[in-house]
Amino acid sequence: MVDKIGVLGLADDVFRVFVTSKANTITLTDSTLTLSNTYSGTIIYCKNTVTNTLITLDPSAQTGVSITLVQGSNTKNVRVSTTGSGTILNKNGYRNTAGYGAAVSVSVLENITGANATWLFVGDAI
Repeated sequence: MVDKIGVLGLADDVFRVFVTSKANTITLTDSTLTLSNTYSGTIIYCKNTVTNTLITLDPSAQTGVSITLVQGSNTKNVRVSTTGSGTILNKNGYRNTAGYGAAVSVSVLENITGANATWLFVGDAI
């Protein structure tokens, strides 16, 4: 049997961390959040039962940033928007999650100037 750890050139402890790493999940009960580079790879579980939740997509986010949004039970509307010169791409122009259990992904496709991120918005949306 080939030593996969040796083939990859990773120390045993580094390999163990690499294999067992999981996505970070944040439960959001506030009504607003701005998504930036620091949230890449994160699942945002929206649980605001009082008011609508507005998720702002940072126009300075780097290419490759990818975040999942999930609408929790009894959660009001979850909507995405962007500021400045950022743009959101969605085939139908949707900007909201579709209801309880809906999951959407927001990912930066490109950011040529560093201040005009193009975000792709796909998933259970309306």
